[in-house]
Amino acid sequence: MRISKFAIPEIIFGRGSIVHLASCAKRLGARRVLVVTDQGLTAAGWVDRVLEILRDNGLSWVLYDTIDRNPRDYQIHEGAAIYAREHADVIIAVGGGSPMDAAKGIATIIGNGGRINDYEGANRIMRPLPPPSSCRPPPAPARTSPSSAS
Repeated sequence: MRISKFAIPEIIFGRGSIVHLASCAKRLGARRVLVVTDQGLTAAGWVDRVLEILRDNGLSWVLYDTIDRNPRDYQIHEGAAIYAREHADVIIAVGGGSPMDAAKGIATIIGNGGRINDYEGANRIMRPLPPPSSCRPPPAPARTSPSSAS
C-alpha cells in the first residue's frame, strides 16, 4: 500500500497582503526569484509592485513575462531553462490561471526532470515540487474571466 501526504500551503490573503510576499519567499529560502507572469499584468503595473517589494527586501529576481493564455509546453521548458540559467531558487507567479499553471509546470520540470508531457494524467509526479513556489493573483477587478481549463 502506498501512502501519500498532501501539505496545505500557507495562504495569506486580504487587502494589502502583497506586502508579505518577500517574507514568505524568504521563508522558502529565496535569494533569487523567478517571477512568472504575462505581459498584460506587466503593462498594468502589478509586476512592478511585486519586483519593488522583492528588491526592497533584499531579493534579486529574474522576470519571465511572456506566458500565453493556456501556456504552451515550450513556455514551460523555456521557463525551466531560465530558472536554471539564472540560478533562481523560488518561483513566484503573478496573475491568474495561466501564470500559475506555467509556474507549476516549471516547478515540475525543475524538480522532476523530463518533458512536461511526461506528466500528463493522474499521479505522474512522484517527487515533491521543488523549487518552492508562491502564487499571487491580482485584485479581482484586474483579473480576466476564467477559462474552462482554469
